[in-house]
Amino acid sequence: MDWDPGSAYSIISTSLWRQIGAPTLTKPPKLKAYYNHKLKSEGLAYVTVEVEGKQKIVPVVVMKHADPMLFGLHWSETFGMEFPKPVYSIKEVTPTTLERVIDRYKQLFDGKLGKVDNYLVNIHVKQGAVPVHLPARPIKFGMKKNIEKEIARLVADNIIYPVDPNVTPVEWAIPTVNVVKPNGDIRICGDFRNYQTLKHSHQK
Repeated sequence: MDWDPGSAYSIISTSLWRQIGAPTLTKPPKLKAYYNHKLKSEGLAYVTVEVEGKQKIVPVVVMKHADPMLFGLHWSETFGMEFPKPVYSIKEVTPTTLERVIDRYKQLFDGKLGKVDNYLVNIHVKQGAVPVHLPARPIKFGMKKNIEKEIARLVADNIIYPVDPNVTPVEWAIPTVNVVKPNGDIRICGDFRNYQTLKHSHQK
C-alpha cells in the first residue's frame, strides 16, 4: 500500500477486501482522478487498521482494480501522522525571449535547407524491371516563369543538378506535379508511380 496524502480516501482492492472477511459495503463516495475522470468503486467499508500500536476503525473505498492501494489523507489525519515538511527554493530565472531562442539555435533559422549526412538512400526496383522514361506533362503558361524560378533555386541549393543527355544517357525519367503555394511559389514534386519501383511498407 502506498502512502498518498493527496488522496482524500484510502483505497484497497476487492481481493484484499475478501481476505479481511468482506465487511459490509455501503454507498461509495464520488471519486474523481486527474482531469475530472470519474472512478468507479465497489463501495465503502469500515475496517480496523493498526498503525504503530494504535488501532482505529476507519472507512476505506473498495475498488476492483486498485493498483496501487492507497493510504490516504483521512487515515493519515486519524492516526496523527506527520506530513513531510515542504521544501522551498529560490533561484534566478532568466526570461526567455524569441530573440534569444533564435540566436541560440541560429543554424535552424538561417533560411537554408538542412541535410542528412552519412545516409545512403536505396531505391529498390522489381526483379526484371526495365528503365522507364516518361515524357514531361504540359504546364500552364502562367506557371512557367515560377517553375523556372523554382528549378533555378533547387539547382543553386544543390538539391538537383542539370543533366546533359548528350553527355549522360537518361534512362530513367518521370514527370513532375507542380503545385501552387498560397504565396504563388511553386512546389515541384516528382510523380514516381512508374510501377517499376518497390513500395516501402510501414506499419500504421
